[in-house]
Order: sequence, then structure tokens, then C-alpha cells
Amino acid sequence: MKPTAHLHLLINADIKNPPGPQDCNFVTDFMKGMVNHVRMRIMIDPVTAWCADLGNEGITSTVILTTSHCTMHIWNLPEPNNSKMQFDLYSCAPFNVEEVMDFISQHFNVISAGYKFLDREHDFTEVDAGKISK
Repeated sequence: MKPTAHLHLLINADIKNPPGPQDCNFVTDFMKGMVNHVRMRIMIDPVTAWCADLGNEGITSTVILTTSHCTMHIWNLPEPNNSKMQFDLYSCAPFNVEEVMDFISQHFNVISAGYKFLDREHDFTEVDAGKISK
């Protein structure tokens, strides 16, 4: 079966109250929920880990989809800084920016976010880009 799309969403967000080292299960559940939310299927369950390296503290999670992948990195920064989230969803199944951002906002305290939405089938054509702030 030929894929129906080649869509790649990249999100860069500032968040408050990021998950800590004890929250790997929460992030794994979030990743599973995101896959379900955008009507995709998991091929390999999410792998989530905490990195304790000085200056790189944070959580990373990735899940392999039947249609590609979804990955998230969160860097926990000390107050008063906002922590940083990078989110990446690439799929051959159709989805839209709003449904992904809504799901992220339901689970994380997003202060602001910027995104690029690319069509990788057609020379990385930018489908959409923008900023979202509370």
C-alpha cells in the first residue's frame, strides 16, 4: 500500500513544571496516548529515559509507528527559566497541527510554542508554520 502522506511536524516549546526522573511512566503513557489521539498504530512500544548528565538533565521518549515515528525531548532548566520541549512527529498517515498541539497542552504546561509542518514527499515543502502562546 502506498503511503497517503509524508508529513513531518516539528515543535519547539517552552514549558513549566516539566516531568522529572520519576515521571518516565507518565511520559510513556503520554506517547501512547498521542499515537492513539492521531489515529496511528504503535509498531514498537515507547522507550523513555531520564538523562542525568549535568547541563543535559531531562527526559527523552521515542515510539516507532507503523507509519514512522514520534520523539520528544524535554530539558529541565532551573527556575526562573522555562524548560524546553522538542517534539517530532513524522508519519505517512494524515494528521494536523491542532490535534497534536491540543494533546500536548492537555498534558504539559505549555507557555509558548513554535512549529514547522513539512511535506517531505514534495521537497520538504512547508505546509504551515507558526507560534502559539498562552
